[in-house]
This record gives sequence, C-alpha cells and structure tokens, in this order.
Amino acid sequence: MLKPFNDEKRCRWSSSKGVTRIATVIRIAVVIRIAVVIPRFDRGIHKSIIHKAVNRTALPLAPSCIAPSFQPCTIEETITGSSFMFKHHPTTGGTAGHIFRRVIHLCIALIPILYFSLATPFTHFFQFSPHYLLIVIIVGSILFEIWRLNRGIVLPGHRHHEKYYPASFFWGSVSLCLVLLLVPGGTLHGEAFALPIIWSSAFADPIIGELRSQHYPSYFTLLIGMLVVLLVWWFAAFWYGIAYWWGLLMAPVTVAVEWPKISYIDDNMTMLIVPLLLVVLLHGPIHAH
Repeated sequence: MLKPFNDEKRCRWSSSKGVTRIATVIRIAVVIRIAVVIPRFDRGIHKSIIHKAVNRTALPLAPSCIAPSFQPCTIEETITGSSFMFKHHPTTGGTAGHIFRRVIHLCIALIPILYFSLATPFTHFFQFSPHYLLIVIIVGSILFEIWRLNRGIVLPGHRHHEKYYPASFFWGSVSLCLVLLLVPGGTLHGEAFALPIIWSSAFADPIIGELRSQHYPSYFTLLIGMLVVLLVWWFAAFWYGIAYWWGLLMAPVTVAVEWPKISYIDDNMTMLIVPLLLVVLLHGPIHAH
C-alpha cells in the first residue's frame, strides 16, 4: 500500500555504503555483459549487418515507414508503405505483439507497490528477506537469456533483432530487481525513491516511443518525456516528502539516457540504473517527513 513515511522511523545512509552499492551495480553489469553479450557478439553483428542491408534496399519503395530511430522496416511496410503507428516497430507478433509489449511495460508500475506492500509479510512468513528472492530472479533471468540466445528463440513481443541481442525484457527485469535491491532505505523506506525511478521508465519510455514512431518533432517528444518524469517525481515528493528538486534533476537525465539507441544495452536498463546511481550518490541520510 502506498503510504508516507512514519515520522518516528529514520534510515541513515552512509557514504561508504553508497560507494559499496555502486560498485555492486558495476560488477553485476560487467558480469551480464560478459555472460550474455559476448557469446552472441560475432553472429549478432553479422546478422544485423545483413538485416539492415536488405531493408535499406527497400527504402525507396516505402520512405514513409522510416522511423526517426532508424530501425529497419518490416516486410509488411515495404510492400504497403504504411506508416500506421504500430507497424514500423519490427516486433514479433505484429500489431498484437507491439501492444503486448507496451502493456507489459505499463504493468511494471505495479511492481514497486506490490513489492513494498508485501515485503514485511513475506519476511515474517518465510523467515528470510525478499532481497534473496530478487537475487534468485536476477540469476534466473541471466541463465534464461543465455539459453534463449544460444537457441535463437524470439518470444512474442520481442523485436526481431533481439534474436541475436539481449532482449529488453531481460534488461528491464534485471534492472528492476537491482533498483529494489539497492535503493536507499531498503524495504522500509526505499519506496520513496524506487517508485518514481520505476514509474518514470514505465510511463515515459512507451510515450516517447509512440511519439517518436509518429514522427513528432524531437523537441516535442523530449519535452513530453521530461514532463512525464517530472510529474512522477513531484508526485513522490508530495506523497513521501522527498525534495521537489529531485524531479528537476531526474526529468532531463532520465530522458537523456533513453534517447541514444545502443545495440547491446536497452534503454529499459539505462532509464532505471542511471537514476538509481544518482540517488545513491546524492541522497545522503533519509529524513522521514
């Protein structure tokens, strides 16, 4: 249940613990890169080059399907020249797969609410911290992604290039667990920062993606994205009593790390991990309000 901090509860966050958690995030990122990216690197580069070359030959036939993100067009677009909002995302399952992908992204917003509402009952019932469950999910996600890449499996909602690269679902699940695991305040007070970090990604990323796919001007897309993130952080400031300046800082940072398109690391990870690192570095002691 969403609820403000209790005035009698305070959680002290020392700078040494902050540095330790940042080092932990970096180590996990390095392990993920070595375990998942490297085994498929050569094949992924080769297939990606062929895929892009084939689609570029079809660009003169359907110039209206070119998205600002320079993602390759689907076969359906090449034939019809359609610029329908769901069609220039090369998503497995077509329009239904794209909608499924967006719905999953929006449902991420429920996870911090459920986690912090059930964390204490979970601990009392099972007699161990839910942090251990998060670690199991991280390890399981890494092992499953390695198996999926080795088999070349593409699931519904996956982009076509994710047959050769780690999927955005993988980056999102691992990053989400890291936020819940490492956010200052733990299971008692961590919701004040975990919720706006996760909500910013859950709401801003799909909105930016749809605006970009509809060829809105970049400055308009950036402003809408920053407005969404700003409102999320200001809601957290109103409800939990954290400083309002967090919204002014996180709005441009969150949108800025979403904008570049990197083959090996999805924006689902950067939009969660970069704000988490900023919170760990700048937060200091938590004073309940």
